[in-house]
Amino acid sequence: MWTLIKFKTNQIHLLKKELILKLGKDLKLFLPKIKYNTIDRRKGFVSSEKFLLDDYMFCYHEKFKDFKEINKIKNTKGMKYFLEGYYNNQNEINSFINKCKAHSDNRGFLRQSFFKFIKTKEYKFISGPFTNFIFKVIEEQKNKFKISMGSMNLILSNEKYFFEQLKV
Repeated sequence: MWTLIKFKTNQIHLLKKELILKLGKDLKLFLPKIKYNTIDRRKGFVSSEKFLLDDYMFCYHEKFKDFKEINKIKNTKGMKYFLEGYYNNQNEINSFINKCKAHSDNRGFLRQSFFKFIKTKEYKFISGPFTNFIFKVIEEQKNKFKISMGSMNLILSNEKYFFEQLKV
């Protein structure tokens, strides 16, 4: 059974070790992540990694069917808390994890194809030569997308750049 754990980002390795000690080697952890390039004035292109869900990770173990088992590991070092409602949302969790795996490269990083565009929203590049530029999607095609960035319209490959939706 899958659950979602909020963790302390500076103690993730400690949390993984502790969970394996308490639950055994048949524990499965899933942390979807992206890899992108940013431009540094001194260093040029710098490769960075980011967890898709920030400080949340999926954790699978058969013992999670029993709420008593969850209570036994609630105070594990590095853990903030278990997210409630995991028991009733197994289909949605499995669906999300399968979608992440289907859109991952051979090193486990999500490809841009994972993300869907919403044409009325604004986005910001987080990789490539347009890092930190804001744009809107005009048209999406199979392997490329047409964007509007200020007074310019560009056509870019959707596999080469990462971007995030701006929060309103």
